[in-house]
Amino acid sequence: MSREHLVVPGGADRGELSLPVFSLNKGQGPRLLITGGNHGNELEGPLGARRLVCRL
Repeated sequence: MSREHLVVPGGADRGELSLPVFSLNKGQGPRLLITGGNHGNELEGPLGARRLVCRL
């Protein structure tokens, strides 16, 4: 597993944003994207996605 960050440039109302991106490379085949952020103050989705990535 590798961990990188996707950097989103800042806008007029905020600074830049660094989002963690995990990659599990287990050969060829279908790919799956897991996202979990809906609203900035709701952590359940991103935490659930991170737990799933750690278990895989």
